Order: sequence, then structure tokens, then C-alpha cells
Amino acid sequence: MKLTIPERVYLTEYIPVEGKYATLLELRVARETLSFNAEEVAEYEIKEYPDGRVEFNQQKAVTYLSEIPMTDWLTHTVQNKLIQAEKEGKLPFVHLTIYEKFVINYNN
Repeated sequence: MKLTIPERVYLTEYIPVEGKYATLLELRVARETLSFNAEEVAEYEIKEYPDGRVEFNQQKAVTYLSEIPMTDWLTHTVQNKLIQAEKEGKLPFVHLTIYEKFVINYNN
């Protein structure tokens, strides 16, 4: 799936941080999949902080798309959390594009 840098950052908000052993293995793969490579860090001035905050060059980052391989587990986990947030009226505006990609326009 083609994702921008902000979308990759926002997706981490929908990934659980605890669970059963099998879930933790999936979490590790998901975090590695969504992480940034050295070229992206340099080009888009990405800074990750110990408290989980991520900063980047907003102007450059929103136009850059990278193909991110999504596992079924990650896709379904994100879809379920996005659908739940939308039903509860708690879907943040900045997550609109990932909602569109994972829920509205998702093709299996």
C-alpha cells in the first residue's frame, strides 16, 4: 500500500502495544514495516523521540509515497480500529486519508 510519512506515523497509533505472544510477533513485524530507513530519515528530516513523538519536514513528507507491504494482521487491525473510532465519532481529521485507504477504498 502506498503511504506518506505522516500516514505511517499515524498508523502506529492503531497498533496495540501489548497482547498474546502471537500478537507481539505481529507487532514487531508491523513496527519494522512502518519504520523509516536511513535515506528517509535524512531526506525528510525525521526525528523520533523516546516518548514516541515523531517530527519530520511537513512540506516534503506529505508528497512522498512509499510502497509499504501490509500483512493481513496489520491491515485488519488498523481497519477495525479505524471503523471503531469512526462509529464512536472519534476519528481525528488527520487520519482521514488512512481511513479512506484502509476502509473506504480498500481492495483485498
